Amino acid sequence: MRFIFFLLTIPLLIFLISCDGDDDGNNINNNSELIIGHWERTSLWKHVTVIDPTFGTILDEYTEDMPFLADSEEYRTFRYDNTAVWYHLGENIFQNPTEVTYSITGDILNQVWTTVLVNQMGEVIDDNYIMEAEYFIEEITNNNLHLSINWDANTIENDALQISTHFFYSKIFEIPAY
Repeated sequence: MRFIFFLLTIPLLIFLISCDGDDDGNNINNNSELIIGHWERTSLWKHVTVIDPTFGTILDEYTEDMPFLADSEEYRTFRYDNTAVWYHLGENIFQNPTEVTYSITGDILNQVWTTVLVNQMGEVIDDNYIMEAEYFIEEITNNNLHLSINWDANTIENDALQISTHFFYSKIFEIPAY
């Protein structure tokens, strides 16, 4: 009887052990695969926390829309070769598509691109300035993408600001033609 019990428990143990490792590292591959395609921004808002730099206490906290960006249309296309393009629509034409390289590690989306850096007088300082942004992937599904990026800043009064900007996208079949 013990021998039969032993024979029945071996397949169960093998099954349980083999199932245990199925989810390890799966998030990295899923995020990399799920992000490929065309995305349209559907919402944009920021969360601001004002912190007293001396005591580290929260002085104020609020969430607000970002109307100067929320009113414009934005599209992103992520390609399989870790390149992407950002499109911003203004006056019914796409303005300045931005070529980007990206990588995903776990829930972090890192993007790098070049831009033109100008001073306050509008003079070009560097026409090949490298920018880099690290977004946290809050959620990604076959149809939805929620990214956030955190910024730290100091105000004139020397209070510390922590700003989280949240971007929401829906997957679309193709980028609209204008």
